[in-house]
Amino acid sequence: KCLGNFYKADRLEKHVPKCLGQQETMPSDKTFKWDDMKKSLPPPYVLYCDIESLLQKTNVPEIIHEHAPISVGCILVPNGELKSSPIADANQIKIFTGTDCMSQFVNYIHQLQSQLYKWCHDKCKVPIDFTIQQRVRHADATHCECCRENFSKKVQKVAHHSHLSGKFIATVCSQCNTKMKQALNQLLIVFHNLKGYDGHFMINALATSPYE
Repeated sequence: KCLGNFYKADRLEKHVPKCLGQQETMPSDKTFKWDDMKKSLPPPYVLYCDIESLLQKTNVPEIIHEHAPISVGCILVPNGELKSSPIADANQIKIFTGTDCMSQFVNYIHQLQSQLYKWCHDKCKVPIDFTIQQRVRHADATHCECCRENFSKKVQKVAHHSHLSGKFIATVCSQCNTKMKQALNQLLIVFHNLKGYDGHFMINALATSPYE
């Protein structure tokens, strides 16, 4: 069943033919293999955000109200495996209010990403910290724990580890190790209902911000 909703009847009429014409197409290859390995390790920080808005009356007869953002709340959560002390803003709730709350929030993100880039460049280079058992396990490994390929002169053995903590993760080949590169220069931002609501405000704010 279609879950779409439409304020005007003409929009519904235009939508119905497209909706009724949808068909499921099954892939020819019935096996699925996950290969987005770069997402196998968490980033140093995650910024969790939410936007609140008010309904404001408009002067347009067809549109009774419009949603206007009035506050943005966020918190920067550091990875629990960080060896170094996180930046000062970590675990601190930030709230931006007013009609310009979105521009305040975008300015904050811009400043934050500059701080995090420098912090990660200086702090996220922790060397591997083997236990005796892990060192033996790595030395005895004959194949990649990820792709299962046997080690050889062409398929080199690598000790895959977290650059945040130095924790040994697995013995893999050099190709898989490159694919699983930890995202140390990116800030992951998670919104409550981004696709269904908050994303509209963010796109407008970013489009009018002075930052590229």
